[in-house]
Amino acid sequence: MQIEAGPIEFRQSTFELAREGLLAIRDGQGTRVEAHEGALWVTEEGDLKDTVVSAGESFTIRHAGLTVITALSASRLTVEEPVRETLARPPDSARADVEWRRCA
Repeated sequence: MQIEAGPIEFRQSTFELAREGLLAIRDGQGTRVEAHEGALWVTEEGDLKDTVVSAGESFTIRHAGLTVITALSASRLTVEEPVRETLARPPDSARADVEWRRCA
C-alpha cells in the first residue's frame, strides 16, 4: 500500500515513525528536530555530512532544499518551525530616521 499526501503546514508537530520510516521537509532551514524516542538519520540537501540524532537530542536544519529524516528504530520526534521575524511600518509620528521596526 502506498499513501501520498500533499504539503502539510505546521508550526510544531509530533510524529511517530516506524523503523525505516521517512519524513521529508522541503526548505526547512532553521527548523528544529527533537528526538524523544529512538534514533534518526538526517540527510540535508547540499551537505555532505549526515547527522544521527538520538533520543534526548535535537538538531536544527541548516540548509534550504530537501531534508530527509529516516528512523533508524521506532521513533517519536517533534518538528518545530522557526519563529520568523516580521517587519511592521511604524506610525507616521515615529522618528523619520527609522523606517522599519522588528516585531516579535
